Amino acid sequence: MVAVGLSIDVWIAYIDFMINNEKPQQEIRELFERALEICGFEFRSDKLWDKYIDWEAKNEEYVNITQIYKRLLTTPTKCFSTHFDNVKEHVDKREPWVILSQTELAELWVRSDLMIDNKRKEAAKDLPPGTTMEEQTDESTLDDPSKMSDEKKAMIREALIGEFHALNSHNEKEVQRRAGYEELIRRPYFHTKPLDNAQLRNWRSYLDFEAANGGELRTIFLYERCVIACAQYEEFWLKYTTYLEGLNRHDDVRNVYMRACRQHLPYKASIHITWAFYEERQGNYEAALSVITNIEQQAPHNMCIINHKLNMIRRHGDDLADLFTSYMKNEKIGADSSKLLLSKYARYLAKIKGDHNQAAEVLREAITKYPENEAYSHSYWTLSIRGSLWMKRRSYLYLI
Repeated sequence: MVAVGLSIDVWIAYIDFMINNEKPQQEIRELFERALEICGFEFRSDKLWDKYIDWEAKNEEYVNITQIYKRLLTTPTKCFSTHFDNVKEHVDKREPWVILSQTELAELWVRSDLMIDNKRKEAAKDLPPGTTMEEQTDESTLDDPSKMSDEKKAMIREALIGEFHALNSHNEKEVQRRAGYEELIRRPYFHTKPLDNAQLRNWRSYLDFEAANGGELRTIFLYERCVIACAQYEEFWLKYTTYLEGLNRHDDVRNVYMRACRQHLPYKASIHITWAFYEERQGNYEAALSVITNIEQQAPHNMCIINHKLNMIRRHGDDLADLFTSYMKNEKIGADSSKLLLSKYARYLAKIKGDHNQAAEVLREAITKYPENEAYSHSYWTLSIRGSLWMKRRSYLYLI
């Protein structure tokens, strides 16, 4: 379930298996709740909600059904309109005390009394002078609501359906705001084939919309949907980590980086470097070094990775001489990379270590190895003959 947590069909199949094996009701109910927690925000999750309601109905847990409908009518789903019709049927066909908790019944009890009084006052205005209304007797109490009058039942049902109508009206607006984005999602599952530009633009816009309007839970859920369909697109993983970092959810940030780098983009240098930068900003030098070392093993001759590793170790204050030497002795590193490493090594010796003589020696060897590179000659001349600080700094422009 970890690998396919957002699959409605897999959850339903799992729940059916548990039901068929006659697992305890509480265990199955917890499984339903776990499924809704993970994928209940899915726009096409209606059949999971309906299955939960049907299962509770078979067990005659009508109070639970009422609570489920209250949650469902605040969740934008594709078939939202049918849920309101179903909840009206649920309210109309059963007695109020059967479908409401004691607390809810007490609240609606008071409201229904006020509604009855107002209704009678309005009706009394239209009666001829000297006539009185016939009132229904209501001997019921909260301890024994079975004696409730038909008038009171009708008022409680009206008040309850009014609450559901308000929820449904707001939910309808939320559905309409998202329907356009949902219609443009042609491939909600993972595939190795690339997505077209229209779908990529839609995901970007939808994520921005949800972040601005949907709240934290809905936005995170949408990101989880997005990185299934767009698993091979680095930009969405980075967009996700940026959002989570803004919420200070650092454990979740690491989890997203781990999934991206170890499962979907194991050879993508740039996202590994971004992850290493993140860990370094958090003060986790060992974790940052581990990330960059891991991607270096996948791409050992990538100069961007080598450069980042050298700079990170330098920022940490460790000596780089042995590391530079090992890189420059590696015959598999190309000529262009070797030239850059020589320049960086000389710059490191002169600027960081303050050893201008050793830097000049490295440059002299570089001139011998690559005589066509004028930058080496200029830098060597600057360090050896004209040793002023101003000229040294100017020479470093040639070493970058």
